[in-house]
Amino acid sequence: MGYELCDYSSPKAVYNTRHDVKVGDSQGWKVYDSDFYNKWSEEKQFRIGDILLFEYAANEEGNDVSEINGDVEFMTCDPTSPVAVYKTGHDLVRLTELGNYYFITPRSGYC
Repeated sequence: MGYELCDYSSPKAVYNTRHDVKVGDSQGWKVYDSDFYNKWSEEKQFRIGDILLFEYAANEEGNDVSEINGDVEFMTCDPTSPVAVYKTGHDLVRLTELGNYYFITPRSGYC
């Protein structure tokens, strides 16, 4: 799933508003269908400082979250060089700069 942050004209508007966003809303991070998360993220506006909450069953192998470098890794579902790996089942990721963010699950066949 890729995220794109909004670029607002006023830096004050970007830095003064923070939202906590549960990834996948009520479904959480358990729908193994990238189209679901792509559609979900397209309906959102993310800002610098927002916090993404990834909730999933941490005791099931392959449910964890890998933040990957970019579009190529995302399109090829390549988790071999992640930016970060989250495994608690209640992972918080702060969006710190403008740009695209990419997250996948390492579960085989579910990117």
